[in-house]
Amino acid sequence: MIGNPPYVQLQSMGEMSNTLQKCGYETFDKGADLYCLFTERAFKLLKAGGLQSFIMPNKWMLVAYGKPLRKFLAKTGLRQILNFGDIQFFAEATTYVCIFVTQNSLPSENLNVLSLNRKTYRGDFMTEVKSNIYEYPTSKFGEAEWSIQPFHDSVKLEQMKQNGIELKDLPVSICRGILTGFNEAFYIDEETRNKLVAADAKSAEIIKPMVRGRDISAYGITGFEYLIGTFPALKLDIDNYPAIKDHLLLFGYDRLNQTGEQGARKKTSGKWFETQDSINYYEEFSKPKIIYPNMTSVFPFMYDENGFFSNDKSFILTAKDDSISLLFLATVLNSSLAKLWIWYNCPELQGGTREIRKVYFEHFPVPKASEEQTALLANYTTERTRLTSDLQNVVAKFQRTLQRKFNIKELLIHNKQVIL
Repeated sequence: MIGNPPYVQLQSMGEMSNTLQKCGYETFDKGADLYCLFTERAFKLLKAGGLQSFIMPNKWMLVAYGKPLRKFLAKTGLRQILNFGDIQFFAEATTYVCIFVTQNSLPSENLNVLSLNRKTYRGDFMTEVKSNIYEYPTSKFGEAEWSIQPFHDSVKLEQMKQNGIELKDLPVSICRGILTGFNEAFYIDEETRNKLVAADAKSAEIIKPMVRGRDISAYGITGFEYLIGTFPALKLDIDNYPAIKDHLLLFGYDRLNQTGEQGARKKTSGKWFETQDSINYYEEFSKPKIIYPNMTSVFPFMYDENGFFSNDKSFILTAKDDSISLLFLATVLNSSLAKLWIWYNCPELQGGTREIRKVYFEHFPVPKASEEQTALLANYTTERTRLTSDLQNVVAKFQRTLQRKFNIKELLIHNKQVIL
């Protein structure tokens, strides 16, 4: 069945959405692209026993708007699903694709599946497709997310699922980092922080150390700055913080206003000096927690007890009670098995990254562990965190030594410019 099926790349429904919703499509979803409806319509044109095959974007296999299409195709006679992950086949379009073959017949017991990605694909399409296809139970494909893995990975992931408890069923909370709506005003460096505190000691009450998603590494961070934490949930009177008020006004009252007007921030009920989101969960940042980026290709998780806040390019995970050890969980999440699970269960983005958003990540299976195993892995996180911090301190000290010795202000490290 390997051939040259047509490539389907259609646009989102846009203004046609309301009209199409009334047409009776089983695959309709307001957030979907037209190719979902196109696929359904094409299938219904088949004669009994007829075959349908398309090359089309593969995002529908995992995201919410693809649920109606997954449900529809699961009722057809699926014969083959080839998922090509983040391989870029089409030079004129940044689109990651799959190929499916289905028949106007009853579902069969098994179908042929394939999963390749940029890490595993060597460029010989015909040979690699034929050598990597294997049989998979049709029962695995329903309205839930369709995740296809190479055979040996599939075995590992199935074992994780059978022997684990999903994050959403554990006493943990997952919250997004802080969204300000205007980072230039609310993110400050240490020098600015010290000036504001010197001008008014009360400023220290709402200036918090903050890490960005890009600065998170396994068991540590590569840098941090400070956040002016004027969260609406705090119901602050900005006149009680004159130094911070003056600092924010340097960026313009109209620019900070949350009116939605041109040149202002998004329309919200917040005041001009407040962050864009209410942040009712701000107290979670002061608890022991795990911080991780929302989009990444290396999947790092860090354990924090120092009260770091984080930006909207990250998430935090906290425990609701003592029945779950975050130190244990940090080691589990930094493991190669966790990386394998994320690779196949979180949506692929450009550049080989994955989106570890809560809606996907909350299904991660945490292994059941004895008290002895939990303590062992918890100690591992503690030691790795300490060693990572020590290493980063040594690197920072070495960089400062180079700066003084050669009287330079910038260093180039691994082709990245580091400002000292």
